[in-house]
Amino acid sequence: MRVLKVTQPPTQGADVRMLQKLLGVPVTGRYDQGSANAVYRKKLWLGYQTPDHSAGDKLIAYLNGTLKPTPAMVKRATAYRKHMNDPHRRPAPPPVDKRAAHEAAVRANAVSLMHLLLNNNPSVHYPVHDVRTRTIFGIATLAQVQRELAAGRLTIDCSQSVTLIAHVAGAKDPNGGGFRADGFTGTLLRGCQGITLAQARAGDLCVFGPGTGHHVVMVLQPGPDPLHFSHGQEKDPIAIRHSVESRFQPPGARFLRLPI
Repeated sequence: MRVLKVTQPPTQGADVRMLQKLLGVPVTGRYDQGSANAVYRKKLWLGYQTPDHSAGDKLIAYLNGTLKPTPAMVKRATAYRKHMNDPHRRPAPPPVDKRAAHEAAVRANAVSLMHLLLNNNPSVHYPVHDVRTRTIFGIATLAQVQRELAAGRLTIDCSQSVTLIAHVAGAKDPNGGGFRADGFTGTLLRGCQGITLAQARAGDLCVFGPGTGHHVVMVLQPGPDPLHFSHGQEKDPIAIRHSVESRFQPPGARFLRLPI
């Protein structure tokens, strides 16, 4: 079984349904925050020393009885249950996984921004002859993006577009420069961690072409054939499948993790 963590959108599958049945929570097939909280509570009851919100093979083994808790776990579980049953104590709610919640929010913001730019396609332009006429690192808020769109003056290339989305969504600079410069595909390759297609999530990047790269897109919808946000010519931005974009780009697609 894969390790399940809270993601945006939530991880889905038969392994999630199996886990939910063992936990006794509603079987939705989606590993959302409710399921993650149930995992945390179950780990407390089992006596985990450092319970968290992730679930993997070991937890499944404890739940189905193929693996027995250690004596130290039993001791911790007993102490916890005694604490929970003490009528003079009010049990504290499980802590929120703040890092996972922040990442989910950033990725959701990135998706919303991609849709905003797609829906305002006529107001988003591409530099003539691929020569930049402006910088975008000063655009840091949604209100500023909306003003640029309303004025019809948002002229950006592919790497500027994904950098802009990352900035406004609340991510770290994928170019590694603290949003002090626009960057290009080469700085994106240096500033981001490489991942596989299977690991790509909404907001992650994909650089096409060898060397320092030729074109970059942002994952709008992950999957075996991800849907990308692509802005590489005046008629863009568009939403395009990875398999289709690959036909128009040099070989050597590299997926990158959006730094959050």
